[in-house]
Amino acid sequence: MKLSHIAGACALVGLCWTLPAAAETLSISGTGRVPIGENVAHTRQAALQAAKRAALVAAVNKLNGPKAAQDPKVQEAIDTMLEQVGDDLIAEQNASTDANRQFVLRVTLAFDALKLRQMLQDAGIASTTARQFPILVVMDEFFTTATDKTKPLRELVEFRSDRASSFSQADRASFDSANASSSSSAMAGREHRAAAVAADNGQVAVAARSQQSAQYAAQSQRSASERVSASRDNSVAASSQESVAFRKLVEYQPQNVGPDAVNYTYSALLREGNQFDLNLLDNDLFRSRYLKNAKPLTLAALQQGTELGRYVQAAREFKADYFMAGNAIIIQGPVDPSTGQVTCDGLVSLKAYSTEDGHVLAADARTESAAGNSADQCRVNVSNKLARFVGSTLGSSIHGFWRQRQTYGREYTIRLVSLKGQLSEDNRDDFADALETLQGVQNKIQVRRSDRQGYEVMLTYKGDADLAREIRRAVRDKRGFSNMGRKMDGTTMLFCLESDCPNP
Repeated sequence: MKLSHIAGACALVGLCWTLPAAAETLSISGTGRVPIGENVAHTRQAALQAAKRAALVAAVNKLNGPKAAQDPKVQEAIDTMLEQVGDDLIAEQNASTDANRQFVLRVTLAFDALKLRQMLQDAGIASTTARQFPILVVMDEFFTTATDKTKPLRELVEFRSDRASSFSQADRASFDSANASSSSSAMAGREHRAAAVAADNGQVAVAARSQQSAQYAAQSQRSASERVSASRDNSVAASSQESVAFRKLVEYQPQNVGPDAVNYTYSALLREGNQFDLNLLDNDLFRSRYLKNAKPLTLAALQQGTELGRYVQAAREFKADYFMAGNAIIIQGPVDPSTGQVTCDGLVSLKAYSTEDGHVLAADARTESAAGNSADQCRVNVSNKLARFVGSTLGSSIHGFWRQRQTYGREYTIRLVSLKGQLSEDNRDDFADALETLQGVQNKIQVRRSDRQGYEVMLTYKGDADLAREIRRAVRDKRGFSNMGRKMDGTTMLFCLESDCPNP
């Protein structure tokens, strides 16, 4: 995709570039209850501390998992962290009295998500689960300048005009008849005439070589005209044609049409990833191994499922559990006359996936503006803003995805097939019974297919043991399953009744 098109797309969202970068905010509520004492101020302060602690416990559970605060080590750390939760974090509070004559205070705290995670890291209770799942980020950066319509490099102007005369076919026949009659009466003076009459595709050219021939030509023409006027059916009609062509070509300052060799946004993103305790894989090593001839990640490529599918598959082979594709477009603007600084506008687009099942974790875009003493400084400043947004979005999405799976379990597709096409009803029933007895299976098993070729179900599993091994153990003693093989591809498990599963 040409950068001129990108610049045009950025212009459409130019109104958003004036918005300031906003950090992710977590609004967490907590309620404190204390008996009403004689000292109202002490009662209120005690209820406020209890409400703050309850909100902090809820925040830790939100980031680390639903049961994280039950750990005695975490409880002790929360008491220490409570001193860092000031009243400036209170976004809302409501006081009341319950039926037991207790003072009830409910507060809502607005935490900066990144600062809260840093507090947990400093206290030694931050979750390290995210580091167990590597993340691959492939991001290109385009740096260009806006087209200046007032400063063309050169202009090319072309003008062409073609004029021609022609006779119709009827005109040609009339002219030939008249010319033949006039020439028969002037046979005696032929040696004094030097004229050439040529007719080609309706084009007539008469060349006079002497004054006598010119006079003769004029006399012949008058004779022909008199004969033609006598017969209106053979009238001569001449037509004149004129063709005019005009073209103007203006060349403006050329723009960068490919990803820039220096990627400030990606470098800043690596720094942001460390703050979210993310395990980012080497982008350059991945590209050199899998994507040597791959196209740059333009905005158009981000919308094409086929191209992205190749990236996700390659990331999976690279042992990445999560994959993010994105690009950053930075356009150098004019100098601000009030400050004398160079202005820049930036646009970043991203999509994040779970490589094991292709689940989309995030799809977002952001525009930012910055200024600097030079074009390079301005570019770095806007890159840092874009990277903060990407890091926050990526970190929050991955932590939220992992937290959801930890809370509700992970969805799996389980397939049982017969390599001989002889999957009996007894085989299917025995396999279904084994799945229903597994510890950690959540909700009801959903059957998607059941015939002699295969038996397929969807289930949600929340357990500490390996699911494939648990299924193999559950059917091991059943008839016909002694030689069963298995193969796992992400969250899809294939079990082959008679032997090891073949390679796809």
